[in-house]
Amino acid sequence: TVIAGGELRMEMLELTLNEHLGLAEAPLQLKAAGGTLVIDDLGRQVMPPATLLNRWIVPLDRGVDHLTLPDGTPLVVPFDPFVVFSTNLDPKDLADEAFLRRIPYKLAIDDPDPDTFAELLTLEARRLKLKFEDGVEDGILAWFADSGTPMRACHPRDILRQVEARQRFLGREPVVSQTAITDVLRSYFVA
Repeated sequence: TVIAGGELRMEMLELTLNEHLGLAEAPLQLKAAGGTLVIDDLGRQVMPPATLLNRWIVPLDRGVDHLTLPDGTPLVVPFDPFVVFSTNLDPKDLADEAFLRRIPYKLAIDDPDPDTFAELLTLEARRLKLKFEDGVEDGILAWFADSGTPMRACHPRDILRQVEARQRFLGREPVVSQTAITDVLRSYFVA
């Protein structure tokens, strides 16, 4: 699996010459050949999404990519990675209908409900070796309900990572206390 996010630039999709080694470096899509290529946070790159998507409209449609060797020689290569575009933006704001047709499967990942969110908190706490003080998990859920902040699937990971870092920095036990979670929520969700 090859993953690229906001750091993705157009030159990363072309063969590039490493002058020091005298070798051409393969573009991301060739490195992902036969595997998965994830373009994370589509729409957050420095180039407009249309530029990226237009570069791949033919490869996605025909299964071949046209590259150019550093000496100018054209090269046709298979384009066979399983390409995943992830974004929290509306796809209609990123691409036109012609391009969206070439992405046959589109999945919406909805926000978790409170039960799923609580389960994600438990799983993430276990992964980070954190223990909850009594009532703190319910307090977190209540905070989201009271503040009107939507529960996102990334929040348990992000919040508990901050709690773990806070407790470690302060030399405290790896415990999710009400004080720790209050501080983290205040910091994470800047008003």
